[in-house]
Amino acid sequence: LDTVILTKKFPGELLWPSPPPPERWKKSEELAEVLGLLLEGKLTPVGDSVQKLPLDARLARAIIAAEAC
Repeated sequence: LDTVILTKKFPGELLWPSPPPPERWKKSEELAEVLGLLLEGKLTPVGDSVQKLPLDARLARAIIAAEAC
């Protein structure tokens, strides 16, 4: 999840010493979509805001949601 957010790239676009298993990557993408960080494989404005915070994506998303209140 952090890889997508930080690099704005997907597994096939990166050179990995040992790539993550496809099922784990799929779960990360699904979580990013649920959190509103990705939409149709693209980083959303919320995802862009999350990447600017030096926090885990879940925590950063919660902080951004709290700021909107």
